[in-house]
Amino acid sequence: KIKIMKLFAPQLQAIDLSDEAVRKEYEHRNQKVQVSYTLITPATFTSGIAAEAKELNADFDTHREELLEPEMINVTVVTVPDADKADELYAKLSAGADVAATAKEFNATVKNTGFFNMKSPSPELSSLELLQQVFDGKSGDVAGPIQSAQGYQVVKIMDKKPAFTPEFEKIRDIVKDAVLKDKASKIAADKAAGFQKVLAEKIKAGADFTLSAKELGLDAKQTTFFGMGEYIPEIGLSNEFITTAFNLGKDNRLSQVVITPRGPAILYWIATQPIDEKKFEEVKKDFTSSLYAEERVRVMNNVINALREKADLEDYLARIKAKQDAVREKMRVKK
Repeated sequence: KIKIMKLFAPQLQAIDLSDEAVRKEYEHRNQKVQVSYTLITPATFTSGIAAEAKELNADFDTHREELLEPEMINVTVVTVPDADKADELYAKLSAGADVAATAKEFNATVKNTGFFNMKSPSPELSSLELLQQVFDGKSGDVAGPIQSAQGYQVVKIMDKKPAFTPEFEKIRDIVKDAVLKDKASKIAADKAAGFQKVLAEKIKAGADFTLSAKELGLDAKQTTFFGMGEYIPEIGLSNEFITTAFNLGKDNRLSQVVITPRGPAILYWIATQPIDEKKFEEVKKDFTSSLYAEERVRVMNNVINALREKADLEDYLARIKAKQDAVREKMRVKK
């Protein structure tokens, strides 16, 4: 343990959290901002847009990997109340015992998940560890036991379906919808850029943002005060929207066009709510300690990752990714 800690010592000793750095991070996490904004939704421009067959085929080929249906798995989850029974249950199922008969013998609960994938896991599986075990196994394998809120879970893999790319004709409508949305998004972005230039000129001349937006046929809305990482009604979770809002101020009120999940937006700064100075002084000591602990973890992870790369080690997630890449490559070869 001492030898291991020596590996981290130089980097850990270099951590320097000045009062200025602590305050800046506290402000970053606790300040709030309020803006007006106008959203140019792509759906406004969908009428009159068409997609030719060659465009659909080209989009299908370009996004083939994104259209890949992930590996699916169907498992049976058997749950018993204590660890000893779970170990015995695991041993019997691993030896090929019938699931239903064995579950009845152990007075266990049995649930079949139906097919699911890694992106949308079954709620019956209690942990990420168990999820990884079943996706790393093959049909007939048994995983667990893993403790859960319901007891100890042992899982039998009933069937697996490999990842595949659907035939074009079966997802033609999905591809068409994507192409039309992409075209509408580009039109919306171009329109937004034009609106932003006009708004910038009007505001420079002293005009009101909301009235100017209305003159352009745009609907200007106003947020409540929000902080970093918060959900914004109508916009959703958008780091770019939030980061842009926090970079605006009294001398820089109007933003450039910001791309959000709901479409391009133009922001106008209203106010920034400062931190509560009294509260900051009260929590400063604990916040500094917490910040230092976070920085230690970050530094140690960086050292570990550097050592892993140097030693050419491969972790579990890398193996999963390699398997997925291999499946995608097979799909390309088949094409």
